[in-house]
Amino acid sequence: MSGPGGEAKRGKPPAPPAMPETAGCGLSWRLVPIGMVRTQFLTPAEVPRDFERVGRATVEIFPDFVGGMGDLEGFSHLWLVTLLNQIEGFDLRVTPRGGGPKRGLFATRSPRRPNPIGMTLVELLRVEEPFLHVVGADLLDGTPLLDLKPYLPKNDSVPDARCGWIGKRGLRDPLHEPKGEGRC
Repeated sequence: MSGPGGEAKRGKPPAPPAMPETAGCGLSWRLVPIGMVRTQFLTPAEVPRDFERVGRATVEIFPDFVGGMGDLEGFSHLWLVTLLNQIEGFDLRVTPRGGGPKRGLFATRSPRRPNPIGMTLVELLRVEEPFLHVVGADLLDGTPLLDLKPYLPKNDSVPDARCGWIGKRGLRDPLHEPKGEGRC
């Protein structure tokens, strides 16, 4: 485990993949984890593809950030923003989960991305500082937490959103029932 400025006990994260010369425009940021996600999944192959089967997890908030946990217990769901530090490389065309033709990376939920940042919606079961007990974290054990935010149905839900090629395949969105052709 590591603290906000400490070294990781599991070793250094993998080096980022080589980027095209035109990428980045010379901009960079330093991100500091505010915590760590603890799950039962040790390898990417263990993470269920069916989000309804993802089990319980514990999110540990590092001591320097525990003060920010106030008032979380009133929310039923949270967004976890994470660094997918155990995922390496990316392709701009990928085969989606469940097969089918290759798709543009940014039209998929593939974890292999140019910037390995994850966003996961979890149900908050309870708060026991410095821990959050949650359900639905489709993350590897030891995933660094960059930020967390409350899920706000009025702001975060778009019931009539189109889901492109995913809606046409008839895949089910775990938060909403299918709405028809091209819907999630």
